[in-house]
Amino acid sequence: MQHTSLRKLIDPAGIAGGLPSFGASPAVLAGVGLLTGLAGSILIAVQHPVAGLAALLLGWLLLGWSGLVAARIGASGLAAQLRVAFEFIVYASIPFAFALAEPGRALAAGFLTFGIASLAASSAKESQGLHVVEHGIARVAFAAACLWPNTFSIAAYVLGVLCFLAAGLRIARLTVSSS
Repeated sequence: MQHTSLRKLIDPAGIAGGLPSFGASPAVLAGVGLLTGLAGSILIAVQHPVAGLAALLLGWLLLGWSGLVAARIGASGLAAQLRVAFEFIVYASIPFAFALAEPGRALAAGFLTFGIASLAASSAKESQGLHVVEHGIARVAFAAACLWPNTFSIAAYVLGVLCFLAAGLRIARLTVSSS
């Protein structure tokens, strides 16, 4: 996470700097962030979307902290790759959870999951994964869907289209830069 103001929001008192002294490596933080995010998806699936949102927010915070800790201790690229992979796994689990909670949402969930997979594939060469704006858009859309579950399908289609557009732009940029 390169954005300075976002970094201040998730690390206001140097929390990420102190985490390694408690044995919290980037991989451990990313793993706990993954499990917490998946717990959020399970809560959504059993029709507790607000509790699911709380778990998702905590999971995303832990995944963000894993990146900050990795940067502070000079961790290898493996920590960044784990964080990116775990973020995409959590992102893909959310539409699935909404489809489990209400099977009528399955088409919208499938469309969004396909968009997320396309974006993940187009990000494979970049260790940063999603950019700050993409994270923000996805998280706002998922938060809105958790707070107002009846809006999930609309949010899923809009976010899916944005994922496809972002993936297309990345692929175009890679194509142009490699030629």
